[in-house]
Amino acid sequence: MPDVTLFGFARGYVQMAGIVPAHKEVPYTFHDLESEMGPAFHLALHPFDRAPILRHGDFTVYETVAIVGYIDDVFESCVVTKNTVRPHASIGYRAPAPEVFVPALAAWPAAQS
Repeated sequence: MPDVTLFGFARGYVQMAGIVPAHKEVPYTFHDLESEMGPAFHLALHPFDRAPILRHGDFTVYETVAIVGYIDDVFESCVVTKNTVRPHASIGYRAPAPEVFVPALAAWPAAQS
């Protein structure tokens, strides 16, 4: 089982970052940062004092688009992002396809572990 932790709070961009591993059936732990924003622990994970943050083993990635791309690339399963011929050149436009996002949005809170 992969050692994956999603840090953040259950809304907004963190919710999007949680939908992708849930859809790809990647087991992960959710760590709520609501009361921990700003201290050294949080700044060690994200230098800009924001969320979401994903830790996979000893690797940490932050910002929703980077997390979505990382999960899609690292964990084999269905592909949830629609890539162009130059997939990583425009990473800022890489987002889950609507047919993945809309059904998963309703199920996301139940998928948290």
